[in-house]
Amino acid sequence: MNDGIAVRPAKAGEEAAIGALINAIQRQEFGISITLEDQPDLADIAGFYRQGAGDFWVATHGGRIVGTIAAGRKESPGTFSTSSWAMPRPGGYC
Repeated sequence: MNDGIAVRPAKAGEEAAIGALINAIQRQEFGISITLEDQPDLADIAGFYRQGAGDFWVATHGGRIVGTIAAGRKESPGTFSTSSWAMPRPGGYC
């Protein structure tokens, strides 16, 4: 059962919502002092993650982005991936 969560490729124009989610998790959950300006990949998802075999997906619930999954190829050999997930809280997600 997926509780109404859908996973799909991120769409152009969703960069702000994706960045806000990831930045909130970094700052609130992990206490990392980082800004969106420090993470240019989040402003250019297609240019950074969709080169070669990579991609960037979002998980949605009720029309809201609640998670991300990124996979791509680094300049050097090897692959990388990352994910961020909002945790359900009373009244909604973080």
